Amino acid sequence: MDRWKGKTAVVTGANAGIGAAIAVQLVNAGMRVIGLDVNLLANKKISQAQGQGSLHSLHCDVTKSDELTTAFNWIEEQYGCVHVYVNNAGVNIPGHITDVAGEQISDEQLLRVMNTNSTATIMGTRLAVASMKKNSFDGHLIYINSIAGHYIPTSASFNVYTCSKHAVTAFTRTISPGLVDTAMASGIKDMPSLKADDVANTVLYALSVPPNVNISEITIQPVGEKRL
Repeated sequence: MDRWKGKTAVVTGANAGIGAAIAVQLVNAGMRVIGLDVNLLANKKISQAQGQGSLHSLHCDVTKSDELTTAFNWIEEQYGCVHVYVNNAGVNIPGHITDVAGEQISDEQLLRVMNTNSTATIMGTRLAVASMKKNSFDGHLIYINSIAGHYIPTSASFNVYTCSKHAVTAFTRTISPGLVDTAMASGIKDMPSLKADDVANTVLYALSVPPNVNISEITIQPVGEKRL
């Protein structure tokens, strides 16, 4: 991780869960971390950040291209190049696509899931790559996906979420965790789960390999996990 000390990392969805754990780990590794989120960084996990790095909070709704562009422009003006981009922001709103089998997800909720998990991924990537190219820096792009983006769950209430994550799988190589013990998974009980730090540690591993090595796909799951 020495080559990343003092460099700038942007982490989306950094206020809680996996994003907060990643932000803390990168700060502890000596990086300057800009956390993008619709909520300012107030999670207790964030206060655990130590080491030589620093953490900065920036309000941004990644589904809105103007806010995302403004955020990247501000980062470049303040700190220069975006050296590492961690696309983590995600949302899951369970519901059926029709009212035939149960509660139907609303149009607004459907668009929120697709735009947060899929569209924002592409928009953020374009801005991050543009920053790296402008500054002639071989940076690192990391995407937090889901194992739901690699198979079709039997539960129809996850159809929209699964669709959004399959789009990410088709777009790029990713880190795909199984069930993680976060607020997003609060409705799933009595199943083995990962901790947010397990995913954050995987991000550090991907960053720690030599420049001539590219980790193209990682799937991590808790022991004994069963597919939904």
